[in-house]
Amino acid sequence: MKHSFDNKDMEAISKYIVGMAAEKAYKLLTNGGDDSFSEDFPIIKLIDGLLDHFVALEDYDKCIVLRDIQQDYIQAKINETFENKPSK
Repeated sequence: MKHSFDNKDMEAISKYIVGMAAEKAYKLLTNGGDDSFSEDFPIIKLIDGLLDHFVALEDYDKCIVLRDIQQDYIQAKINETFENKPSK
């Protein structure tokens, strides 16, 4: 059975897949935090992309949660940097 999709169908399918991936990433971040990802995973880049996605959907509640996660993550990295800095 062959399926043929026109460009409009492909756009809708792509939008659906991106939406599902964004929801999954949001759930991973909100339920498991940054521990859900490997240490070298670009979490800030992921959060920035999710913020763009949810702003476009006007889902500001999720944006607030993501912004809080982002700020906590950045603060933890700053603290970690200073804690691991050799003393003079």
